[in-house]
Amino acid sequence: MNKSIGVLIVNFKGADDTLQCLEKLALSHGSGDMVACIVDNSCSESEWDHLVSGVRRRAICINKKSDTDDVPESLLIGALSVLLYKAPKNGGFAYGCNMAKSIIAKLFFCEYWLLLNSDAFVDSGAVISMRDTLIRNPNCKMCGAVLWDYPNIGRVQAVGGVRYSELTGRGWNLDAGISAGQFFEKYSGKLDGFGVSYISGACLMITATAWDAVGGMSERYFLYGEELDLAYRAKELGGSVVSYNANVYHKVGSSIGTGKSKSLGSKLSEFYLARSKIMICLSYRPSKIVGVIAFIIFRFIRGILNREFLPAFSIIRGMLAGIFYNLRGNSK
Repeated sequence: MNKSIGVLIVNFKGADDTLQCLEKLALSHGSGDMVACIVDNSCSESEWDHLVSGVRRRAICINKKSDTDDVPESLLIGALSVLLYKAPKNGGFAYGCNMAKSIIAKLFFCEYWLLLNSDAFVDSGAVISMRDTLIRNPNCKMCGAVLWDYPNIGRVQAVGGVRYSELTGRGWNLDAGISAGQFFEKYSGKLDGFGVSYISGACLMITATAWDAVGGMSERYFLYGEELDLAYRAKELGGSVVSYNANVYHKVGSSIGTGKSKSLGSKLSEFYLARSKIMICLSYRPSKIVGVIAFIIFRFIRGILNREFLPAFSIIRGMLAGIFYNLRGNSK
């Protein structure tokens, strides 16, 4: 069976957000030409039960489970086809996305894949706008959307994605913090943009041909860095583009505690952020490693000065973990 767009959603201890994400997706224009697969990485029976019951309450049709054990039953929410799968382990965001793609591919042929965070809520025309942008720009293989803060609607989180410095490993969300008025003044009358180094993984559409050519997401990062790694590997296939007509409302780090302290995130987020910075640099730009380490140490010192000791020491642990990972011969 053919569907234009396969939507890959990974749930981790955020069933309520995931259900809201699914509701918004089902209300999208063209949802009948989409299929969404939710992979639950939570490793919690109560979380899984909550997710399944929530989807079933919203479903208007439940199709019989396939005779093949590894293909879950298919549900309909509005016109949107939905598949649910409980992962056997928490293998990280990329692991969940790859699993969701493989499950959909057993039942449907899709021309585009949409990576959508479970705490990201699409506007009604966002998904189709992203697909049409890729059709309009055949030399581009990945497309991003305008991300708005949620629930503080009216402030831009990122216009499509990130500008990345290979010298320090630091990234800046494009036009983060500007108001809705400033956004429309700057981008009014424009359809597409090309100003990002890579598309944010909160909402990233990639052509199926590009996905297959690069072999999907790299599962070695577990958390953070996956979309930058994907951009490096897909660079020779084509560029990235942002659809200014695609609006997505995104919470930040609701399940991992990003941004809950003064200057640093949670211990978990800081560990994997530092680890991924080192791994990306050593994999693709090893000559820049001194600058990347210097920036990581700067963040560690700033955390110590702000008395954020636990996340600060997690930064150092993450940096060392990234170095040792690559020393073991896992450069790519």
